[in-house]
Amino acid sequence: MHPLPNEELPAVVHYARQHGIEYLVVDEFFSPTRPHVAFLLEEDRFPEDLRFLHEEKASNGRKVRIFRIEKEDVSGPAPPVE
Repeated sequence: MHPLPNEELPAVVHYARQHGIEYLVVDEFFSPTRPHVAFLLEEDRFPEDLRFLHEEKASNGRKVRIFRIEKEDVSGPAPPVE
């Protein structure tokens, strides 16, 4: 398990790819501290970098969504990660 960088989604995806991370789990618990990815819990359309796999309600009622991080598109530059 890796901590999620507190960055915009493109930088999060870039970080994940650099570290060999294949899945992104978004939990309502982290919505207040990670608003830049919280939209993934509400939207039904997702960025091309992510493939929606599963949604679950945790035992405490929180929504959890699991995404697979798609392979890197080498056609453009990657965003910086600080």
